[in-house]
Amino acid sequence: MSDGWQSLIVKEFSRLTAGGTPSTTKMEYWSNGTIPWLSSGEVHKKRIRYVDGYITEEGLKNSAAKLIPIKTLLVALAGQGKTRGTVAITEIETTTNQSIAGIIVDKGICYPDYLFFNLDSRYDELRSISGGSGRAGLNLEILGNIDVSLPPLPEQKKIASILTSVDEVIENTQKKIDKLQDLKKATMNELLTKGIGHTEFKDSELGRIPKSWEVKSLEHVCKKIWIGLVTTMTKFYVEKGIPLIRNSDIKETGINMSKLIQLDIDFSKKHSSRAVQKGDVVTVHTGDIGTSAVINDLLNGAQGFATLNSRVNKSLIVPQFYAQILNSEDFKLRAKRVVTGDGRDNLNLKDFVELLISVPQSLSEQEKIVTTLLSLEQNIERLIHKLTQTQSLKKALMQDLLTGKVRVQV
Repeated sequence: MSDGWQSLIVKEFSRLTAGGTPSTTKMEYWSNGTIPWLSSGEVHKKRIRYVDGYITEEGLKNSAAKLIPIKTLLVALAGQGKTRGTVAITEIETTTNQSIAGIIVDKGICYPDYLFFNLDSRYDELRSISGGSGRAGLNLEILGNIDVSLPPLPEQKKIASILTSVDEVIENTQKKIDKLQDLKKATMNELLTKGIGHTEFKDSELGRIPKSWEVKSLEHVCKKIWIGLVTTMTKFYVEKGIPLIRNSDIKETGINMSKLIQLDIDFSKKHSSRAVQKGDVVTVHTGDIGTSAVINDLLNGAQGFATLNSRVNKSLIVPQFYAQILNSEDFKLRAKRVVTGDGRDNLNLKDFVELLISVPQSLSEQEKIVTTLLSLEQNIERLIHKLTQTQSLKKALMQDLLTGKVRVQV
């Protein structure tokens, strides 16, 4: 341990408490409530500045709920999915349900934000000490006995300040991404229904569209539409071969190259008629149906595993425009109306080819629409890259600063 640091367990410098839930059958405990009440699912907010629920004074008095102060550490004791072990810190006074532990620290020993980052970095550890998977859970005793390495208080504050600054960059970048994604969605809806510079419109099966546009089925604008390989191919997976595109690899911004499986070359050659070429469009057949991407140079000759593949007639439609239409909210909603399957939606080939789209006769207009939308996508991708880099930086800083590997100057 670094000089000047000490190892204490949480209960040596904190008071631990749990919340409660007023009876949901008594409206007087909830109706017009003004006291914030937090459920375990909201711990994912990390910094609790607002809550979704409120209780009344009567609800507070007649339940195990307790009002906890600002800068209380919160740990989800249980919850669905990945909730258990999630850590947050309050920026408001609030109450919580019984599935959340509150850690109120002695600020003369521990700086709350430092403990927040310390415990937040130990998510996997918290889940493992709570009993693993299934319905395992944490409790106040387990949390109270967790060891924490504490540097001198001024150093705790400096470390927390550095990590908070990084968090602010992450939060602001995410806000910019969200705004751009909303802008792209609105721009896509505008351009794919009204086009560019049109003044005359007509009614169609798909609603109002520019007078010069036409409504066509997918099979009418494509030379070929087919489904990818559907046989079991695990034994043909190799380290280096032909890329195999799965439905989960298809994203609106392109194919996720990082997780592609490689397929035996000889096996792929036997099914060459199903291979995709540069300019083809692959579409999710099961899962996030409708999501589509254009095949680039690197994936020329790749195979798709149960993907819906389209080879467009380039004299009628630009491949990137075709993909943008398939990625639109309107198209996906219409596709979902014809899906089949129990639990997991499947978009069958026979239904897919009959789906309608509205198409500008002018390829030039299609290309202009694509250019506008791709520009927005590129800006979003740039910000996502920045977000990923900043998140990696934070992870490295936490590893260095919270262990004393790198000391900060106070």
